[in-house]
Amino acid sequence: MGNTIVRSVVVVAAIGVGAIGVHYGLTIALSEDGTSDTGPSHEERLDRIFSEPGTPPGGSVSSR
Repeated sequence: MGNTIVRSVVVVAAIGVGAIGVHYGLTIALSEDGTSDTGPSHEERLDRIFSEPGTPPGGSVSSR
């Protein structure tokens, strides 16, 4: 019976460590502060799209 309790505690501890690792990894992967993203932020991409000359997104090119 003692071995069963020890095994149960070890399994619960392993699951907890795994859950903490997954949580930490997802926090980094989905962070909005840009620490894990090497490209421009969402706002910077939108500013660049709408500041460039040409046809706006969703617009149509008129043939004159």
